Amino acid sequence: MSKIIKAAVAVAVLGAAGYAGATWYVGHRVDGKLDDWAKQAEGHKLVQVASRKFERGFWTSTETVTYRIGCEGVAASPLPADGLTVTVRNVVAHNPLKPGITTEFVYSDEARKELAKLFKNQQPLTIHTSIGLNGELTTDIASPAASVTEDGGTLQWKGLKGTFKYDQDFSYVKSTLDLAGAEVQGPQGERMHFGALRSVSDRVRAPEGVYTGKDTLEWAGASANFTTPEGRAIDFLLGKGGFEGTSEVKGGLLSGKVSGQFDQVVVNQAKLGALSLAYSIDRIDAKAIKAYNDETWVKGWLQCDFAPQGQQARLKTLLTAILAHDPALQMKLALKNAAGEGSYQLDLASHDVAEQDFANPMALIAKVNASLAVQVPQALVKQLIAQLDPENAETSQAQFEFALAQGMERGFVETEGDLVKAKLVLKGGQIEVNGQPKTMADFLQ
Repeated sequence: MSKIIKAAVAVAVLGAAGYAGATWYVGHRVDGKLDDWAKQAEGHKLVQVASRKFERGFWTSTETVTYRIGCEGVAASPLPADGLTVTVRNVVAHNPLKPGITTEFVYSDEARKELAKLFKNQQPLTIHTSIGLNGELTTDIASPAASVTEDGGTLQWKGLKGTFKYDQDFSYVKSTLDLAGAEVQGPQGERMHFGALRSVSDRVRAPEGVYTGKDTLEWAGASANFTTPEGRAIDFLLGKGGFEGTSEVKGGLLSGKVSGQFDQVVVNQAKLGALSLAYSIDRIDAKAIKAYNDETWVKGWLQCDFAPQGQQARLKTLLTAILAHDPALQMKLALKNAAGEGSYQLDLASHDVAEQDFANPMALIAKVNASLAVQVPQALVKQLIAQLDPENAETSQAQFEFALAQGMERGFVETEGDLVKAKLVLKGGQIEVNGQPKTMADFLQ
């Protein structure tokens, strides 16, 4: 045997040994992660591992685990008394060049028969997690398009796919989710349409434990056409929509904002206009949010604690911590068309609120500043009345004009050209309506 051939054989043997060693190492790490996840579930009452079988191999390992979901002897539990069981099979590939986990649900014979009607023997949901050399995990999920016709009705599910990227400690999560939409047609001609939806999120975990970043959502809209039990026809359309949200933590305080709109709202063939929303929060205690989530999920629901008293106590603790930093909230909802723009705007802020103030409503009110501003063009009101209730348009218009006159006489509303406006301000425990002082007695007259 020549030296070249001997060297080649030696390299091949070393390479094979190295590959085998890497395969063992990858398998050991991934299999160990499944063991860790199984141990984490041991302390939960709501979700328990009923059985677990782990078959460890050199090239692949297979875990089959059955979870029991339920709470024995807990009257307030939202789950069935006898609980639910879910069986999951994880097949782990140890290939160091392409390690990963393929996850599938193990269905009962009855469930398989029902799913076969809809998915025609395709897997209803596929889940695969790949593990990068840098430790990043990527989970891809997918559900195929499906349809079923039964009892004179038809359901068409157009499928979904999603990708989630994260590290083993979940210090960040990036995701993209695409829902292709769905169509439902009932036996009496009822129709419902859910348009395609795309969600993109890029979040990191702040030192305080909450996730912040950027989220966007695009939705092709939805529509429905049906008849109520009273025989009234309802036709509804929500047009294309888009939303964007951002959040961050500075100095331990969380702030965030969301804005977006639907390009049209149509009810019974009447085009009402474009609907927009803007929302923001500021100076929210991030650690308080994390503590509330932990108390609610980890120490509460996962331990089968659904008692309202516990929830109320957790909410009180959360509010006390949040209000200590003088938080602020703003929201604006607007409907705009050719007749003008109607809007509803709320501004809310607090200052120096202490826990003892919760026992004294008047002291609490004195520490809350709020304003509520509403405006609507009279032309828009007339248009909506004519379009939404044409049979009673004359009566409804007369009622609106009467209510407007009464409101103006009492100082609760005012007009500016075609606009009907009202602004309520609460500051230092005092109430103003359209710039004029008011008391609670004025609202009760």
